[in-house]
Amino acid sequence: MRQNDPTAGAAPGALMDTVQAARFLNISERTAANWRVRGEGPAFLRVGRSVKYDPRDLEKFLSSRRFRSTSEADAARVAA
Repeated sequence: MRQNDPTAGAAPGALMDTVQAARFLNISERTAANWRVRGEGPAFLRVGRSVKYDPRDLEKFLSSRRFRSTSEADAARVAA
């Protein structure tokens, strides 16, 4: 489990709101909103008018951005 994990103590499968997801990803809420608009961020759910995130999707998103070198990261960015 991640240090300072906002999901600590939450029920398994609990969804996170934008504030919690942003804290989990160490980004601002505004960045999360911008990513949603541009389709660049992690998968999210619409529950009524609320935006929710599944912690498993956040982990997948982080894993997809793991690189061993800057050239590998640059190549992935160009390919996207």
